[in-house]
Amino acid sequence: MKNKELFIFIIILSFLNLSCTILVSLVARPVEEREIGDINSDKKVLIAAHESRFKEVLLNTVIDKLLSEGWYIKVIKVSNLSGINTEDYNAVVIITTKMVMSLHKPVAEFVQNTNEKDKIVIYFTEAGRKSIIPRAYRNLDAISSASRIEKIDWIVTYIINNVNQRL
Repeated sequence: MKNKELFIFIIILSFLNLSCTILVSLVARPVEEREIGDINSDKKVLIAAHESRFKEVLLNTVIDKLLSEGWYIKVIKVSNLSGINTEDYNAVVIITTKMVMSLHKPVAEFVQNTNEKDKIVIYFTEAGRKSIIPRAYRNLDAISSASRIEKIDWIVTYIINNVNQRL
């Protein structure tokens, strides 16, 4: 009897966890496009991001860290990547979601069309536990993980280190 009650309890907890995850994703605010920092800085980064509560926390943490290091930052929605001139930036950070081993169309087109792929740093979120970078993007500085808040520090460190290497 205890095993059955424990099993039911675990099922209920799992359902509640899933429900909370869905609710949090529904209340995510749209990416606020903005320019922050001194435009005359020698250190300039473009950050393109998708909407989600996790990505919002990640984006704001990366922005705070880069600002403290004197970076000029332009933030845009991933959907607005077309027409971006990478020559204007030391680095381009893309915070996106992996879709069945591929990228969203604006990200894929941007990566394919830019001649300065060495400036790109990509962070993919994914639903599963495996962190697999799509084959076509393995030559880029890219990482992938589930959207887990306890991984924020590690992800921020990876992004910041790779952005600073572009100087």
